Amino acid sequence: MNSSDLVDGALDPEHWPRLPPLQPRLQSLHAWGHRSLLSLPAMAIVGSRRCSRQGAADAESFAAEAVRRGLVVVSGLARGIDAAAHEGAQIQGAQIPGAQIGGTQAPAGCAWPTIAVLGSGIGNIYPPAHRAMAKRIVEGGGLLLSEYPHAMPALRHHFPLRNRLIAGLSQGVLIVEAAAKSGALITAQLAMELGRHVWVLPGSIHDDRYAGSHALIRQGASLVSSPEELFDDWGLWRTARLDSADGEAVLAPAPGLPEAITQGLAASDRRILESLSWSPIDIVSVMGRTELSHLDCRQGLLRLSAAGLAVEVSDGAWARFKSARRYSVAK
Repeated sequence: MNSSDLVDGALDPEHWPRLPPLQPRLQSLHAWGHRSLLSLPAMAIVGSRRCSRQGAADAESFAAEAVRRGLVVVSGLARGIDAAAHEGAQIQGAQIPGAQIGGTQAPAGCAWPTIAVLGSGIGNIYPPAHRAMAKRIVEGGGLLLSEYPHAMPALRHHFPLRNRLIAGLSQGVLIVEAAAKSGALITAQLAMELGRHVWVLPGSIHDDRYAGSHALIRQGASLVSSPEELFDDWGLWRTARLDSADGEAVLAPAPGLPEAITQGLAASDRRILESLSWSPIDIVSVMGRTELSHLDCRQGLLRLSAAGLAVEVSDGAWARFKSARRYSVAK
């Protein structure tokens, strides 16, 4: 691994990730691991500490698919769903050594493309039972992040602040098994306020572990039942392929919108359309996904709106127009 990518201590503000405005404002950021992951697209997976075996398995499988499609997995290193999400990223990451994640080269030999955001200092890992996992994450190419000094213990009020950082680092959030008072609901609410996508895995109406999850769905979060459904909704058409020449795995775009829909679109407008999903996102997110300027994105969105392919659902928030679902059955 590239030693210049390694960091252990306070991050200079110039190396901070591009974050939306967070309240309260971020004052400092400490890191241990590979800071290049901060420049890559990310998805958060969070949920109950007291999860079911099925919930943990679901978190692992969604995390593995997220990595396969070019995302870094962000979570909070807590027991339950968080730990399963980190483990899922390792399982998949170990299968694609030297991968290009999100079109950007991950740290060489990265076997664990995950970011763990802590509610304690990096030198005082919480829960203590996850100290070994934290060390393995760093050794595998991952990253630990904290707002707190090295030896700071985990305090109750740290965790809502940690959750806002998880939401800010991620372009989308998946909730797995959230009870009525789960901390994962804070992450989801903050993500919605920041214009992030929020997806929820549903469960039995008789299982209290899903009471908060179902409440989020009523509030407008998207229900998903499979990784494929989630990433189709998000518009990520990336698949891992193995380069037979040198054995290196890379992430390449898979077929996206059919020609029948995109025929006649400028290349920049197609990029903008592919960045949208059925859940609204703000124009800043479109800029981040397309790497186009604010003016280019705004003009492109207006052209897509005139063509019946996109709609401004609220002030500054855009989504694919529902009639554009015809592309999914286009011949």
